[in-house]
Amino acid sequence: MDIEVDTQPRVDTLVTDAASGEQRRRTEYIGTVWIDGRAEAAGITLRRVGPPGITTARKDVSFYVPDSLQYRRDALDGAQLSVSATIQASGDQGAILEASASFVDDPSGAPAWVHLDLQAFSSWPCAIAYRIVALTAPAAIAG
Repeated sequence: MDIEVDTQPRVDTLVTDAASGEQRRRTEYIGTVWIDGRAEAAGITLRRVGPPGITTARKDVSFYVPDSLQYRRDALDGAQLSVSATIQASGDQGAILEASASFVDDPSGAPAWVHLDLQAFSSWPCAIAYRIVALTAPAAIAG
């Protein structure tokens, strides 16, 4: 399954935790995932831009968020990730079946990155918009 991820500028702010009064780093990752080729208007129809082939309605994609900050695994205690996803383009029908984000270690062992798993049902074209909010200690950022 071929995917193309378009990211928006990352928003990174310092906030105060209402319960503890501690400073937290709030980072928003926003983007669109095109699955099995992006769509392009061609007169009165949509044209597929991407590899030719047959697509299936079930879409299971998993990837490291391209603009993810590097996180220190030892500083992620109490970190929170929230994710929302919506079908942005789905042909005649579509639904998000599941969306989850997690901190996943780099294959080399360090650092950890934000990783997104999406499961959807959609005809072509299929574009999924996502928004991930990471709430971490300021010291959780590596480098």
